[in-house]
Amino acid sequence: MVNKKIITCVALAAVIAAAGAATTRAVTAENNKGGEKNITVLSYKQTAPVSTMAFKADTYDKTVASGWLNDNEVLMLERREQQDKPEFWEYTYNCKVLDLNSGVKKEFNDQNLKINRIIDISPSKKYAICQGPRYIATDTNERLKQLQSGEATHFDIKVLNLENGEAFTLNDRYFNYEAKYKWISDNKIFVSYPSEEAAHFEWNIIDIKGNICDKGVLPTQGIRVSDLKEVDGKVEGRIYYGNPKIEEVPTNKDDMKSYILNMRDNCPIVSLDLKTKAVKQVLGNGFTDFTVCGDTIAAVCKVDGKNKLQIFDIDGNLKKQVDIKKGTCFDDFVNINSGDCMISPTENKIALVSGERAHGQTLEILNIQTGEIKKITSSSTIENIHWDDSGKNLSFDTMVRVGSAYRLDTQIVKFED
Repeated sequence: MVNKKIITCVALAAVIAAAGAATTRAVTAENNKGGEKNITVLSYKQTAPVSTMAFKADTYDKTVASGWLNDNEVLMLERREQQDKPEFWEYTYNCKVLDLNSGVKKEFNDQNLKINRIIDISPSKKYAICQGPRYIATDTNERLKQLQSGEATHFDIKVLNLENGEAFTLNDRYFNYEAKYKWISDNKIFVSYPSEEAAHFEWNIIDIKGNICDKGVLPTQGIRVSDLKEVDGKVEGRIYYGNPKIEEVPTNKDDMKSYILNMRDNCPIVSLDLKTKAVKQVLGNGFTDFTVCGDTIAAVCKVDGKNKLQIFDIDGNLKKQVDIKKGTCFDDFVNINSGDCMISPTENKIALVSGERAHGQTLEILNIQTGEIKKITSSSTIENIHWDDSGKNLSFDTMVRVGSAYRLDTQIVKFED
């Protein structure tokens, strides 16, 4: 068993150390009962579009892209200039809906609604799961108490009604601070998080009040999900995960690299059918990362020493293979559900991010049918990638250095094909 307090302390120490070098977001909201009165409409001047071959790109300063409500409306976060308390370093944002055609924003303007990140939007676009800022004491002794109690690593998770601006707390007492959330329906949510048992993940299906409807534990380092849906109150769909040969985790740091490489080289990708609970191997060993959408699986690997992206159907049959840059992956640092949205919903494009965060990254789009790879942009950091349902529009954030600080800007890309 892993000592949870030790993991918590180490993880938070790393986060605090990195706080000055990168912007971190989370999400929260206070119970707010104003209904429609919490929403106001503001005018907004859109920047002039820049045409680059098959797509057009717009930049929106000091915003965070949080998902699409339709092919013309984007849910955004704008940082509040005045922060509530000096002792916490995670920013608080205002939540807004931007109409791309008119440039008008609908704002959830209740100041008690404290949001640091939008985690996911429900399929009907009625709800959003939000995460709030963590408060970290400036006093050393108080901070140590927060670390030991786990308070400093606790995220306040709430559900925001996007129709009327009301928010309520999601009962997440079952999960640890590394939990990832994904909507299944307006009443069901999929949650996964690292288990206290080494190299295992736990998963839960909860209702909107936080009650557990189904759960399990998998021998893996991470989980992807595809096509989860609620049918007659039951959840159907598949969980995909790497199923490594579990060995004792080394305590010596020098042995950790070989341990990780061995796990990758002996880690087939399997699926778990939530309806039948049947487990099936989909891909073999040697893949460093993968993502799933509908009937398409994209996986990163090396072939004859070269970096390749292989595209498979749902049964593991290879459809296409293309060369990619070293360091390409689907593990978006900020976008919690990035592994599920890097493939467009129409399954004809894939967003590829290469490079190292804060040291230079490039976003490219792969056309699955033709194999063409088109560069979209480069930036210090690229994160928070979202496709709209049509697969023709993409939003993401770029991190821009301003003096000694960093600023996040939103990029909106509209493809012409």
